[in-house]
Amino acid sequence: MRRTSSSLLLLPFLVSALKHRDLHEGASVAPSSRVVTIALQHQRVRSATGLAAVQESQWPATSVGVGLRERGHIYYGPIALGSQGQVITVVFDTGSANLVVPAASCTSRGCSGTGARHKFDPKASASGSYVASMGARTDYDGAWRLSLGYASGKVQGEAFEDRVCFGSGPSSGTCSERAQFLLAEYESDDFAGYEFDGILGLAPDGPLSAGKSFSLMDELVHQGALPSRLFAFYLAGNEGTSEVSLGGYDAVRAGTGLSWLSIDPRRGSWEVPMHDVRVNGTAQGLCAGRSCRAVLDSGCSSIGLPGGMADELAQRINFTGDDLQCSDPMAALPKIGFVLDGQNFDLTPQEYVEVSLSDPSTCHLRWSDMAGTGRDDPIILGHPFLVRYYSIYDQDNSRVGLAPVAPKATAGGSGGRAAGGEGGGREGPAAAAMRKLLVQARER
Repeated sequence: MRRTSSSLLLLPFLVSALKHRDLHEGASVAPSSRVVTIALQHQRVRSATGLAAVQESQWPATSVGVGLRERGHIYYGPIALGSQGQVITVVFDTGSANLVVPAASCTSRGCSGTGARHKFDPKASASGSYVASMGARTDYDGAWRLSLGYASGKVQGEAFEDRVCFGSGPSSGTCSERAQFLLAEYESDDFAGYEFDGILGLAPDGPLSAGKSFSLMDELVHQGALPSRLFAFYLAGNEGTSEVSLGGYDAVRAGTGLSWLSIDPRRGSWEVPMHDVRVNGTAQGLCAGRSCRAVLDSGCSSIGLPGGMADELAQRINFTGDDLQCSDPMAALPKIGFVLDGQNFDLTPQEYVEVSLSDPSTCHLRWSDMAGTGRDDPIILGHPFLVRYYSIYDQDNSRVGLAPVAPKATAGGSGGRAAGGEGGGREGPAAAAMRKLLVQARER
């Protein structure tokens, strides 16, 4: 059994001492509020990337990195910033809570990357301003200095406030007129191998956030651009167009099997209760003596299991990586199921076994132990799980929705939407809008 490559995981911690603040009162939602759907590109992760755990004394010990060997995908899409609609591509990440974009002045290797590497020039935007630690607008010298750490690297820069849009340019689309974000002047070398420019954190406001004004979803709803703090992911894996919908979800994709799971809003993450793991429907007792929880993380390419659970589960399914298991996993291996908030969510061998493209007799599991974790640390459910289940994140009602992905023949039609949004065919309007934005960015 060969261990191939590793995955990106965006589990954040705040290095600087951040003050949590609420800078505005509630506001009514404008009648024109609508759902916006953004097509996502994906990058195949091919090279091994070390994702060492990073610890800081003021950050909880449960915030750890994940050393996984997944050959997965990174899903990202465009946003437009500032008065000129400068396009930046970002990972839409449920495992972090802040928007981070590279500054035009950033010269570190992490800001160069392998793709187009768009950067944001604050001098070219008439609508933006640096922000002081208590939220007031200021100049560069008075700006709040921030440092954010991820399992896959570190970024440093200043707090900045400006227009952030999802749409076709500076004068249209769905926009927050005053969103705060970290304008990065340094990104560690860990980010150099990825094609995206920045990170858009979608975790609920809480311990991972620099403050309420840093929550883009909060700002979009407060300013009347979206009807609710709700969004949804459809991750297509190797085929079709992936997408994220903001302000609603696609009822066709959700189908009739939608299940709602509770989250604890005080934890500031999309964490759901977990009770056990099943093998072909039989409970394994893997949560006995543990405080089992699972975090749904769209920024993680794999499944991370804490405190020896990965090897234990591999033994329960009798995984050896032999020729039969690799060449025909569906016949040789059982289903596994994660029991979340009292409900079972299965993965088939086809979904949890990665078979080598160059050597079909070689394979590995799409889960691994997380470096530096203990028995009570949360499980990370990344892309193998989120490709199988359409996921809906409802901050207003403190819940997550999961539904088996609808058959390709019916998913992505225009009818039956619960709250609007665009279709999801391979060449749908969301994909066309994304291509237009990226072409505009390359022409700048």
